[in-house]
Amino acid sequence: MGKIKTRMKPSFLTSDESSGISKLVSCTVVFIVIVGIICSADCLTVENLKFSSDCPLTVTCEAKFAQHHETSGIRATWLLNGKEVNEEKFKSTEDFNGSAMYYLMLPCDISNFGNLTCQVSIDRDQNGVQESEKSVQILFPVVPKINLTKDATVNISSFASLYCSANGYPAPNISWTLNGVEIKSTSQKLNVTHLQEGTSVSSKIEFENVGRSDNGTYVCHATNKAGMESKPVILFVQTKPEVAVDFALGVGNGSIYLNWTLNNGNLPIRSYQIKYLKDGEESWQYSRIAPNVSATSLVINDLEPDVAYHIQIEAENMMGRSHPDKYKEAVRTLSAEAEYTPVVDIKGSTSNSFTLGWTAPPEEIRHLIGYYVSSYKDTEGGKDTIIRIPAADGSPVHLFTNLKPATMYLFKVKACHRYTGHCGNFSEPVKDKTIDGKPSPPRNVKMLCDRNGNRYFVTVTWEAPAHPNGQLIHFSVSLSGVAHYLNELNQHQRDDFGPMTQNVDGTKFTALFDDIPPNTNYSVQVKAETRIQHGQASHATCQMPPSIPDKENLGGLALTRYQRAERWGLRTSLPKISQRKGPICCYSVVVVKMLEGKLLTSLPEPHLLPLSTYEEVHRQGAGAYIAELFDYDRLPSDYVSLGDGSRIDKRNPPCKSCSVIQWPKVSEAEVQLEELDDEDKLDRVERSSSRDSPSNMINLEVLSDDGALVPESNYTLFVRLFSPSIRGQVESVYSQYAAPMTPKPIPSYQAADRSVVLMVALGILCGLAFVLLLIVSSLFFLRRYSKHVAQSEGVEMSLSSSCRHLWSRFRDGRHLLVSPPSTSAAPIPKQEILQAYMDRHQNADYGFQHEYELLPERFADRTTRASDARENMPKNRYPDIKAYDQTRVKLNTINGGTHSEYINANFVMGYKERKKFVCAQGPMEGTVFDFWRMAWEQRVEIIVMLTNVEEYNKTKCFQYWPDPDPSRNASTPEPLYVDPVAETQSNGGTTHSPSNGSTVDIQQQTVIGTLKSPRGDKTFGDIRVIHVKEKRYSEYVVRELQVSRPKVGTPTDPELGIMEREVRPVFQYHYLVWKDFQAPEHAMGILRFLRRLNEDYSTDRGPILIHCSAGVGRTGTLVAIDHLIQQIEEEGSISVLNTVCDLRHQRNFLVQSLRQYIFVYRTLMEWVQFGNTEIAVASFQNALINLRMKTEGRTKSLLEEEFDRLEQPFDDRKPMSVASSEENRAKNRYESAIPFDRNRVILTPVAGRDYSTYINASFIEGYDNSESFILTQDPIDSTQRDFWRMVLEHNIVVIVMLSEMGDASDSSCCPQYWPDDDQEVTHDHIVVKHVSTVTLPGYIQRDFIVRSSKTREEIRTTQIQYLGWGRCTNGLEDDTVPAPQQTSHFVTVATETIAARARQLQPGSACIHCSTGNIRSSIMAALCILIEQAKTEEYVDVFSTVRKLRSQRTRMVEYPMQYAFLYDALANYL
Repeated sequence: MGKIKTRMKPSFLTSDESSGISKLVSCTVVFIVIVGIICSADCLTVENLKFSSDCPLTVTCEAKFAQHHETSGIRATWLLNGKEVNEEKFKSTEDFNGSAMYYLMLPCDISNFGNLTCQVSIDRDQNGVQESEKSVQILFPVVPKINLTKDATVNISSFASLYCSANGYPAPNISWTLNGVEIKSTSQKLNVTHLQEGTSVSSKIEFENVGRSDNGTYVCHATNKAGMESKPVILFVQTKPEVAVDFALGVGNGSIYLNWTLNNGNLPIRSYQIKYLKDGEESWQYSRIAPNVSATSLVINDLEPDVAYHIQIEAENMMGRSHPDKYKEAVRTLSAEAEYTPVVDIKGSTSNSFTLGWTAPPEEIRHLIGYYVSSYKDTEGGKDTIIRIPAADGSPVHLFTNLKPATMYLFKVKACHRYTGHCGNFSEPVKDKTIDGKPSPPRNVKMLCDRNGNRYFVTVTWEAPAHPNGQLIHFSVSLSGVAHYLNELNQHQRDDFGPMTQNVDGTKFTALFDDIPPNTNYSVQVKAETRIQHGQASHATCQMPPSIPDKENLGGLALTRYQRAERWGLRTSLPKISQRKGPICCYSVVVVKMLEGKLLTSLPEPHLLPLSTYEEVHRQGAGAYIAELFDYDRLPSDYVSLGDGSRIDKRNPPCKSCSVIQWPKVSEAEVQLEELDDEDKLDRVERSSSRDSPSNMINLEVLSDDGALVPESNYTLFVRLFSPSIRGQVESVYSQYAAPMTPKPIPSYQAADRSVVLMVALGILCGLAFVLLLIVSSLFFLRRYSKHVAQSEGVEMSLSSSCRHLWSRFRDGRHLLVSPPSTSAAPIPKQEILQAYMDRHQNADYGFQHEYELLPERFADRTTRASDARENMPKNRYPDIKAYDQTRVKLNTINGGTHSEYINANFVMGYKERKKFVCAQGPMEGTVFDFWRMAWEQRVEIIVMLTNVEEYNKTKCFQYWPDPDPSRNASTPEPLYVDPVAETQSNGGTTHSPSNGSTVDIQQQTVIGTLKSPRGDKTFGDIRVIHVKEKRYSEYVVRELQVSRPKVGTPTDPELGIMEREVRPVFQYHYLVWKDFQAPEHAMGILRFLRRLNEDYSTDRGPILIHCSAGVGRTGTLVAIDHLIQQIEEEGSISVLNTVCDLRHQRNFLVQSLRQYIFVYRTLMEWVQFGNTEIAVASFQNALINLRMKTEGRTKSLLEEEFDRLEQPFDDRKPMSVASSEENRAKNRYESAIPFDRNRVILTPVAGRDYSTYINASFIEGYDNSESFILTQDPIDSTQRDFWRMVLEHNIVVIVMLSEMGDASDSSCCPQYWPDDDQEVTHDHIVVKHVSTVTLPGYIQRDFIVRSSKTREEIRTTQIQYLGWGRCTNGLEDDTVPAPQQTSHFVTVATETIAARARQLQPGSACIHCSTGNIRSSIMAALCILIEQAKTEEYVDVFSTVRKLRSQRTRMVEYPMQYAFLYDALANYL
């Protein structure tokens, strides 16, 4: 087989290379392809053989076949320079139909140069082996590799050589460097030679006469175009040592310390000689103590005190002795030893640590103290622990950790010399006790669930913890329970009990929980608590026995008549009882035939009534017999017919769990009942056993006969319920008697006549009441109308003027409205919106007012006939807010009622009809069912509520959703696929009407839905609403509701009354901080609300149902903002006037007030100017990196530009007249750091003190928009009493101090305004007691009790003094931030501040103070708000938070560095 070879050459080889390799071109390879003989139609060919240009080398070989072959029978062999490559890890194959690809991986090594052949063969059964191959010449660049170096060690002035060899392709060049300087040959001293053999190169440096300067580490560099490698080669030149004294100091009254630098000449030092010369003398003396040969310092002792000495040192090795070195100046010994004894004090303590401080050494010896040695031990027999503490600048302090709680420790400290290592005497020991810690779990916790009659209780016992870790104040015993049962609707239900908590004295070990529900699985957790904290809990469980249902649940039995042919009978509905208290196994219906003329009161209590058979009762003329027996789950859903002659089916008898009840015979029962006392009036029936005699059993077939009733006789009945207990017994409970009734009606004309008279009288009274109600309603309507007109038109309205105004509106046209001239305005470009806002804002918003007055209120093509209909007027919350007929929402009619389709709501289209809104008034109590019908029929999944239920003490909207049910697990809402239909009740009741919300007499019709809805569940008509969960955000609440309604046309179970229901989720977005006719103060909140809403919205979720109170003001404002934001982002310009006109054409009066119209402009302006500055918590770190970057062509980073945008002026200047008054100036540290009038803190006036209500402090809104923070300046001497008054009067629970302490005369520092530990101080009537102090990393925590001697009011507050700022402020020029290592402590203070407020049962504020009350304090307040936002929303918005802070006090977060620090602190927290 012939072969053709092709060769490729790398393109980067040079032309001056020797041999054939030098002629190759870089990055190409010469292929030598051997073309074989011409193949037949089924031959094998290797067509492609190529390799990659990168390392490792990938060689690809492609083989093709004229006919299809199984590739498993094909072999590929790789040959490199005639040798097969056997490394399987380098080879791989890809199979294709008719071809195959073979791969070979080769390391980029010179050993792989040469001829590479890909040989492919096929085994043929008859024709032998068919082969094909191709070859390629492998040649590629190789990075140099240094394979040999030789160091050298020689004596000075002798010959030396260094050697280095390397290989690579192309052959590398070798160069030498010493300390970064290239070494070249010199004729005098040094010679560099090179030798090349193929791809290997070697180099050598030869030194003729080495000197000290030749000593060092040389570097050999091997370089070619493929890369470079370097390795060190060391030349050691051995010579005499060199020594120099660096430092000498008198360290004692006869001691001098000296330190020297040594060059040992590359040989070990044999000895040192140190001499000293007394100043003024000529004779040198040797030091008596020779230093260790490895030492570089020494203390010379036994010298004279307060005398100057000259010092000299020599060193010696095997080459000889160094030149002597004399210190530059005489050194004087001290006149006295450098010793002092510290005075130790305990600064703070926790449960496992102490902060120990002690006096600093005297100034003259402070530089000689190098470290301290502390010894401590617990006084309960512990061993001494010795630790070494380095000396530092400032007051010495140390934190001792890992201590035992509630343990007395003894501490002492001694100071040690920096140079001599000598330590002085220990200090006087101090001792103190660590704070109580967390106790271990109580041991051997047991609980017993038991009953005593109808009283159910749990007894809990335990033993003391193995490790109390302090004095046990009490044990916290918390009882919880859960019960699973069938409710009255025969649905599985879960009830949670508790937790119920008792605090038991620490010396007692038992707790009793009495009068708790039966049939419940109880669990208890017991925790021991010390004075400081509670420990881990121990747990136990038990099962409470079941009980019988309450007798009250069996009330309300009523009899009704029925007639079948000639037979008269009675019917009753049996109450469906919840099995919450225990399982119910059987219902027994006992019919009582009464003697003629006897009253119900003549009968004994049901449980005392003897039972007989049907035959005996009717033969005797009176008595009681069992008419029906039912299992609990087979109780009839509608009624039970009595007297129908039915009998129990013996093949499937009821009450199987109670079918062997032992009933006493009548005669025996009478005797036994006479002997019963009051405690045994609850009948208890034991189950039969093998000891029971059959003669004591009564045949159930006889007892269960339900024969015909005597039509003219009086009958009553009662129901008996049976419940099995866990003790093998059955308990029962009896209902009261039903009202007696004869099966056949008895005519009574006199009774009828009296009834007619009563009905007539009742009708007259109702008519009078209706007239009176109409008059009162009219007066109320006129009053409401007068207030509305006065508010909207700015005039006072009397009763007569209101009537005239209303008549004029009615006369001018109820339906056809007058159309004003067409209103239009030119669009405003996006970049001009700021200027447009500022122009209209001038002259007291004259531009806005003029534009707002152009808005039309009526349109010629819009009518309101449906709203004006007499039947629909009660459905309108406000008489002037109506729904246009052309765009109103029409409901499905109910029972053909033409007016049941009306609701005050309109369809309103969003921008380019991408959204559909249903704008509606807030539902009233009479229209709430219509509201939910509309939501259901329009398939609404998102409801936006922009009002509160009550505002200004007036109802603005009926609460159409249920309150949350605390007993229901929000993550697993109650299933809603079935819902029993409630039964007709004979005792009356009301529910929401399906048509107009009026009440319906339940005796007249069957009610759809449940009458009594539990908390978390409300029913409106046939629509059921369940509260699943809710989450509170800063300005709004998101509630998840489940709405269900019976499916139309689905089959029902007439026996159980169950109807299938369709279930839908509905999410309610409830904005909380927007008052009627007003506008929010800050646009950022509504923008954030709208952003979350749009993230949740999609077109497949139906229209957005949006309402406020009237459904026009706040509702229209939000729709307009949403519309205009989309328009400006897409078109780049807007016209607010045109958009609001268009919206008003779809529903009247949208954007109802001037303030709301201005707010639309302001929101759009802020959106354009600032955009979206929110950052998701998950991407915060990456976002911060991007903010800090400077993009090309910009001089500032994005973060700096964001800070600059804070300075853009939009808000009017707020007055500060109180703070700047002449009387209050002395109370301000700085004239420009004062509060605004509108949110300043106002103190209670003090008799005899003028201007006592002022303090330089401002209320600052927190994340939840409450007055969470008070920012104030550091107290000065004249305002300390005001400061503590503020703490008490405004319930400040935590004080954060961000200043450094200093003297009262230093205005940049904060004086100590609190008493010392365990001391009290009195300011007027305010008494402040210092309770405790704890020093923690980065801050100090102090607790105080503040009380009033006048009112006896008392609070406990905590002060946190942050220590990380490091120095006193620069006043208003304070642009500093905490050091980076202190950032985590700053974040800890913020989280502790949040936690301190959260622990309070009553709302409390956090007071943050610094020198100005603005600069540092605002950083802490902002961080607290941002942390709460991050935890709640998983978003943070630093820019908006700082903007809002700046609107509440001057000079807040004023410097760029502090603004950037907020981001850093958040990054640390996240």
